[in-house]
Amino acid sequence: MHCQLDASLSAASTAHSWSLGDVGLTLADLSSVILMPVGEERASWQGEWLYLKLMTGGQVDIEACGHRQRFTTGHMFFIDPERAFTEAFTARGQMTVLRIPKAVLRDRGLRSSLPAPQVANMNSADMRATRALIHCIAQQRFEPGPVIRELMGRQLLDLIDAMLGHPGDRAISRSTEVVVLRAKRYIHGALSDTSLDSTAIAAAAHVSVKHLQRLFRDQGTSVMRHVWSVRLHHARSLLSPTRVPRATVQEVAWRCGFSTAAHFSRAYHAQFGVRPSHLESYTR
Repeated sequence: MHCQLDASLSAASTAHSWSLGDVGLTLADLSSVILMPVGEERASWQGEWLYLKLMTGGQVDIEACGHRQRFTTGHMFFIDPERAFTEAFTARGQMTVLRIPKAVLRDRGLRSSLPAPQVANMNSADMRATRALIHCIAQQRFEPGPVIRELMGRQLLDLIDAMLGHPGDRAISRSTEVVVLRAKRYIHGALSDTSLDSTAIAAAAHVSVKHLQRLFRDQGTSVMRHVWSVRLHHARSLLSPTRVPRATVQEVAWRCGFSTAAHFSRAYHAQFGVRPSHLESYTR
């Protein structure tokens, strides 16, 4: 981010960051600071992330898409740094920030691009409960062990699923986008199911197998080819040397829906040109 600050007034500003699985988390306390996302030409460009921000104190002014909005304590909103915005802490403001990889959202069949800040309706009991749960997880900081931190990250992604999903479209909308997103969301949630097939996915998307196959074919792939692609890319994420806790090849194979480690190893080698056992050895 580009940062403009008043050195005489912003000296007490702080930001503490850590990760819970795929989700980055920051507790920020800022004053007399103006932030703007850098452009795509910069290595630190944040366009492949989506941010969920919870105001826990003070205020912040967001200018985006020609509009200026002030968010105060209790507000919660998504913002997409792929589109220019300015974040001004002219007075003191505290916030909890979740940084979510867009690739993870796409794998889950969720929207990963927002044309403007999306503000949660805090009159909703569901949104108030979601905010309270996120705040509670954020307050744990570094105390939990690696296994619990991984589980907390999954819980955060499940909450984001509920916020970015389209719960009202399940019974009524049959648009191509909604059907494909619904199917991808189901696939992501059922990766460990070795019996996952087009029939089950079509049933979850409320369409026929033939119709679902046609929609995926229009995107240059097939239903099951997409399933295997998601499984293998998820496996690569689980085998990353920075992943905590580190999983064995057998555990990753099971979590990604492969019936045997040998089958998983062959498929992984065909996709990425390296055997997962080599990665496992490297990370230990």
